[in-house]
Amino acid sequence: MVTPNEAIQILFKEYDTLRAELIARNNGTFQLMALGAAEIAVCVGWWEKWGYRPSGWILVVFCLTITALLLCLFNLGIGVCTKRVREIENHVNELAGVNLLCWENRFGAGARGWIIPSKITPDLTGTPVPPSDRWKALSTSSNLNEDS
Repeated sequence: MVTPNEAIQILFKEYDTLRAELIARNNGTFQLMALGAAEIAVCVGWWEKWGYRPSGWILVVFCLTITALLLCLFNLGIGVCTKRVREIENHVNELAGVNLLCWENRFGAGARGWIIPSKITPDLTGTPVPPSDRWKALSTSSNLNEDS
């Protein structure tokens, strides 16, 4: 049988691995966006030098489609990783009896929305807090400052 402390250590190993993967995938996303911008710049240069040709449009559509598909794949992977990180945070907090891990559940894009911020929960009870008060909510709802 695994003790709660051992379970927390095992979960932290998975948590660390997933956080590293999220960082790598986010870096890859930014590199793909830079690649898309470079593709557009090359195509504009092509048109400036040789003028309009149908092959240029085909090249642009092909390159941007491949880049967009890769971005979608990266974002799907990021979504899967963030969902599991949120699950691990909840499980570790439950095992520890203290709200130790909270970033992905409170402020991560998967929890609060990718483009339009949604309401953020200051703790795991589900009490909504507007995005402007998120840092205040983090500091006031943490159990780390309580004396045991």
